Amino acid sequence: MLRVLQATGITVVERPLRECRPRRELPEWAELVPGVITIYDLTHFLGLPRWCVIAVMEVVSTTRYS
Repeated sequence: MLRVLQATGITVVERPLRECRPRRELPEWAELVPGVITIYDLTHFLGLPRWCVIAVMEVVSTTRYS
């Protein structure tokens, strides 16, 4: 998309890069176990009693952090 805009003479102002934040340590109660879901949300709808939505927000990957 940027290439097409530049070809037509339109310039896009780029945001400056953000500084990297230092990695936060896991809380004491959290374990780093590969494949474990750590945060999720389950929502039921009043108008649709047999329907629900499950959203997984964060999953610990199968690789270890260094």
